Amino acid sequence: MSADSSPNPVPGKKKKKNQKSQLRVVFDTNALYVTPTSLGSASDLLRQEIADLIADSKYPDLDILWYLPEVVRHERQYQMQTEALKLRPAINKIERLLGHNLALTDQILLDHVKTKIDERKDQLGLQELALDHGHVD
Repeated sequence: MSADSSPNPVPGKKKKKNQKSQLRVVFDTNALYVTPTSLGSASDLLRQEIADLIADSKYPDLDILWYLPEVVRHERQYQMQTEALKLRPAINKIERLLGHNLALTDQILLDHVKTKIDERKDQLGLQELALDHGHVD
């Protein structure tokens, strides 16, 4: 028997040396949703305990891939934008008090929420999963 005749778990596939295992985590909106009364705030993309979990999940023998489905991202963006627009009356009062227009239109608020989500997604290393409508009957 030759020295390299070790059993191969998958016929036709050779196991690569030092290949890390992968764990793929896909988030649902329920895990991300942050209410102002819970830990965190409406301005957070996801709960602080999830952000901490992602930050602390670095292992030499395991790659963890964090996925954010496109529909979940859009749902969370909607939730955050709704909270941002609820602040509009307070902004109007401040503008009246100061006698100065702060130039914070609804569209600017909505755009800043989207930008904040994109930045946080990059910071956490979340990969967005797009839905391929062609595969849905």
